[in-house]
Amino acid sequence: MTLYTGTSNPPDDPPDDPPSGTWAAGTVYQVGDVVTYNGVGYKCIQSHQAQPGWTPENVPALWQRA
Repeated sequence: MTLYTGTSNPPDDPPDDPPSGTWAAGTVYQVGDVVTYNGVGYKCIQSHQAQPGWTPENVPALWQRA
């Protein structure tokens, strides 16, 4: 598995889906889920249950900017 930390997709990735919801603590996210946070789209890259403070912009191990 490769972790991409940039804001652009690798050349062979399909286009990102548009954001489909709003991030919320306590929600269980699966790989590929897309959310919005502060008006920015993020794609989940590791399944987890969101905790307070684990916002997409603060935890790049869990979220990739879409």
